[in-house]
Amino acid sequence: MEGGKGGPHVRFLGLVLVVYALAGCATGPATPTLDAEAKQFQPRADKACLYVVPSNSSTAVAVALDDRKVATLDETTFLRLDVPPGRHVLAVSPASLLPGFLGEPPDTLTLEVEAGHCYYLRALWREAERGWRPFRVFWAHVSAAEGQREINIRRLILPAQ
Repeated sequence: MEGGKGGPHVRFLGLVLVVYALAGCATGPATPTLDAEAKQFQPRADKACLYVVPSNSSTAVAVALDDRKVATLDETTFLRLDVPPGRHVLAVSPASLLPGFLGEPPDTLTLEVEAGHCYYLRALWREAERGWRPFRVFWAHVSAAEGQREINIRRLILPAQ
């Protein structure tokens, strides 16, 4: 056995987990200009805008749009998605290195959105009705006033492309 902590297999597994985590985190903080523009709450005429804020929990959540992961949010960030009008499916789950490992499906929300409108959503932790974990993450609609208040105390992150 080699010196140090763990052999080559343990170090390889650690490297694989780091690469996996980084591949799933293709999002990053926006420039101050983009953050300020997002906080104007002006939708594009040909798109709908979806604002997503996490709960005030320190537990990060993963957000997917139409079966594609777009971001991981923590309590200090928010997300703006400009989408074409029509039906879209949002999913939220606890952020994890191993999605699906716990066997709990994400909470999904199907939205029918109109161009020129903004929609405000929160990823909310609440007590689970069943399952082995005491809390799960769910979607909740919030008013424009509440959503804007929450967004103004957070920073924008860019969605994965």
